[in-house]
Amino acid sequence: MEKNAISARWLIMEALMELLKGSSFDSITVGAIVRKAGVSRSSFYVYFLDKFDLMDQLTTKVLTELEVHYETTQWNDQNKQSLRTSLTNKVPLPTTITLLDHVLKYEYFYQDRYREPVFVVRLSELLGIHLKNIYKDETFAIFLAYGTVGYIGQWLNEGLKLPAYELAQRLTNVARLSLQHEMLE
Repeated sequence: MEKNAISARWLIMEALMELLKGSSFDSITVGAIVRKAGVSRSSFYVYFLDKFDLMDQLTTKVLTELEVHYETTQWNDQNKQSLRTSLTNKVPLPTTITLLDHVLKYEYFYQDRYREPVFVVRLSELLGIHLKNIYKDETFAIFLAYGTVGYIGQWLNEGLKLPAYELAQRLTNVARLSLQHEMLE
């Protein structure tokens, strides 16, 4: 019996996430996805044009989840002081820890998507938009965003050997350089 229509889309997305644990997106077929999801092929095509549309929608879902964190973080005086304290005390920035936890949660998704330069640019731009809300120097914010995304890519390529907390500390050390730049008031 077909799973109910409300959850079919979710089951398909989750099936792709599971399949990415053992295969590259290029090698995954719609047939494998629907078998893993336990839904019919026709149900797949109700929600997605093809597997590329599925990946696009999944990418939007994952990045939206990350973006919600940044949008809900208000850069008021209290949070800016917390950020300065974190940098001064050499403690990883909470936003960096959240970012890395997100990457760990979707590890196989990110490992696959990082092979696509368009995705890396999209992620860098998303992070850059939010860092521009923190730093007055737009050039520095963009540099920090692309550098962070690049360093995360290296971390993924090395199989996440470095603990997330240590990577967060290293990225925070780079952000500490921003103390030379005045934060937004």
